[in-house]
Amino acid sequence: MPDIRAFQGLRYNPQQFGGSFDDVIAPPYDVLDEQDKAALLARSDRNIVAVDLPFVPPKSAGPDQVYTDAAAKLKQWRDDGTLIRDEQPAIYVYHQEYTYAGKSYIRKKFFARMRIEAFGTGTVFPHEQTFGGPKEDRRKLMEATNAQLSPIFGLYSDPENAVSAVLDVSNTEPTMTATMEGIVNRMWAVTDSKVIAAVQKQMHDRPVYIADGHHRYGTALTYRDAQGELPADHPARFVFIGLCGMEDPGCLILPTHRVISGFGDKKPSDVFAALQNGMQTKTANPNVTNVNQLLPADSPDDLGIYMAAGDRMYTGKFTKREILETLAAGCSTVVWR
Repeated sequence: MPDIRAFQGLRYNPQQFGGSFDDVIAPPYDVLDEQDKAALLARSDRNIVAVDLPFVPPKSAGPDQVYTDAAAKLKQWRDDGTLIRDEQPAIYVYHQEYTYAGKSYIRKKFFARMRIEAFGTGTVFPHEQTFGGPKEDRRKLMEATNAQLSPIFGLYSDPENAVSAVLDVSNTEPTMTATMEGIVNRMWAVTDSKVIAAVQKQMHDRPVYIADGHHRYGTALTYRDAQGELPADHPARFVFIGLCGMEDPGCLILPTHRVISGFGDKKPSDVFAALQNGMQTKTANPNVTNVNQLLPADSPDDLGIYMAAGDRMYTGKFTKREILETLAAGCSTVVWR
């Protein structure tokens, strides 16, 4: 049973930024490169990347000094009032308003802290493998700053959208608003103890699936275990998480496109022939020129395939998944599911 708690968040001080936070927010740290970081810091030297992304790329641990500097900067921001800590524990409602394919959506999430548990021992489940380098980077940053700076992204099933109904903020002004890359981000700090208790009750029997942030979750586990014996409600027993209902109309999940390479001397036609041992393929409709339109919602096929050699597109339907699982040794079977 997920143990969801409110917490006293550390956030940007509205009085120092005039209520405009566009220049201090950033995309998730692990999608940024040096050029992206520099562009964000050019907008404001108080942009969160100055603390949350001390080493680029964050795929391995950097030198100790970069994490020491990040911690010093975080302390400076707290001391000079750039960041303030909320006086009351809250659950933070978060809405992202965006447009895709000409249609407007609002993705509704909430931020809270969730008790950490090892995968496979309770109701928190992963969906991907993790690697040591990124976890080492996050561990060093967490140890230096004594803070969790980036939330895990978790999904839960809620066909009735009951949790969102409890956290209805439609008639209240947001605590903070910021726009980036055309996406309007709004956040409300909900401190009503009855609402918080209702959310905890609603989430009590809903499994949580980690959509993004496996390395951060693993880091939080490692950090907790390194502390030795802890009180039951010690902060290190919890992880910072953003939660979204799978059935939320604004939770639009698009296909992930992959460029597959590294086949050595094998010709693309040989690779394609090997795939046909485990799937039935057919040439795609020649009138479709956009890969995003290759598989409409009612398509009987499982995936689309683009072959650069010959500039051709195909659709495929799995027939013998067990054969496909032998084509990429060590690859998770989820790839073919």
